[in-house]
Amino acid sequence: MMIMNIMSFADAAIKWNTMSKKFKIILILCVLIVLGMIVNVHEEKSKYRKVMANAVYIEDITTIDESLEGKFVIISGTPEMSKGAYDPDFDIQFDYPVVYRSAYVLYDTGTGAKHVTEWKTTYRSEKNKYGQTDLCGEAAIGAYTIGGDVMKYVFETKTKDIVTEKMAEQTGWVYCDHYKWTARYLLSKPLTYKNDITNWLDRGMMRVGYSAKEDIGLPCTIFGYLQDGHIISTEEYEVKYKLGLMDKETFLDKY
Repeated sequence: MMIMNIMSFADAAIKWNTMSKKFKIILILCVLIVLGMIVNVHEEKSKYRKVMANAVYIEDITTIDESLEGKFVIISGTPEMSKGAYDPDFDIQFDYPVVYRSAYVLYDTGTGAKHVTEWKTTYRSEKNKYGQTDLCGEAAIGAYTIGGDVMKYVFETKTKDIVTEKMAEQTGWVYCDHYKWTARYLLSKPLTYKNDITNWLDRGMMRVGYSAKEDIGLPCTIFGYLQDGHIISTEEYEVKYKLGLMDKETFLDKY
């Protein structure tokens, strides 16, 4: 075994000597980057663990303890939706804790008389407010409130299509339940040809879909900053969660 290890080391040394200087530099830089990432992750975890260790574990979640205002806390329980997700771009209020808005634009990538159309995902931005995004409501764990991205992880994982004709009426977009699509969508304008969902004449058209999580909370333990009864992130520390009901010691062991 020892001889084999020596031979392997010798082979590696030979390979290193035969590498070009440029490749060696690139390899060293890659190793340094990976090591830097490992160190950053470790430092980030250590930073959070120190704050979590000093956080107050809320034993009684039935009433808000005002003495904990402005402090980091840890709470454990099963969330129940208290406020459904809202889409400010289409002004739609949902009865679901988490809603995912998908969005696509039809592009014509062909040249000349040859048309090649393709639906491509587009994300919400300043240029396109109707792009793909996640919408989260709020939930109660006892008397305390959570919201934001953590909502996506503490509710039932399954989603369902929730697009309706009423949404089309409300938004002014066109309802489409086409047999070639597995979900229903809202179109930014009517299809030029009813059965053709990729016609080049419709290039630039958008289609938007909605899928949602049911109000089925998962037992979880959450760390965050308490402000006005809400457990929130700060500029330096984000809300953290683990699935399962845990005491403080168990929760800390997970980090």
